[in-house]
Amino acid sequence: MADHTRTRLALPPQLTGEDAWRVVRSRAGDLTQVSERLRWHPFSGFEYRLTHPLTPGGAPQRVYAIVDRLTGQATLTDPWPELHEFTSEHERDCVADPGWNTTGFAEAARRARRLVATAAMRRHRLAVTSTVSEVRAVESLWKPNWLLESRLRGHRLQILVDAITGGYYVVGT
Repeated sequence: MADHTRTRLALPPQLTGEDAWRVVRSRAGDLTQVSERLRWHPFSGFEYRLTHPLTPGGAPQRVYAIVDRLTGQATLTDPWPELHEFTSEHERDCVADPGWNTTGFAEAARRARRLVATAAMRRHRLAVTSTVSEVRAVESLWKPNWLLESRLRGHRLQILVDAITGGYYVVGT
């Protein structure tokens, strides 16, 4: 049976604010730094054991997925670092729940499992199916993002930088 964690946990940031600025400046060197703020986004996290009869050595693989609780988007991830307890200190920097169009935990679990099963099927491309077993479920997993406020050629920009992967996009002007 899978370990179901109801405690609120957080992925630790892998990038500092300085790292986030460096990532963005690599594409827009003339960006003027105004401010930075670490924000926390609500996800659910799932760890699976994936077994396939044709896997060399027969050893099961560990597969990790997270589901954005606001959009419902499921994503495969690298193995998680050690998770930390989400404290009241983090609370003030949470992304606000719009109260509509959010994804419940049961639906998040379905989406993560479907994503893992589909990825396994595509990887093996064989009629022999993989066995997907849930090992761990974290109902409330908070992911860090840096919200950078900047100016570029006189225009205000807000840029969201993933504090785990360094991926980023403009969220406001």
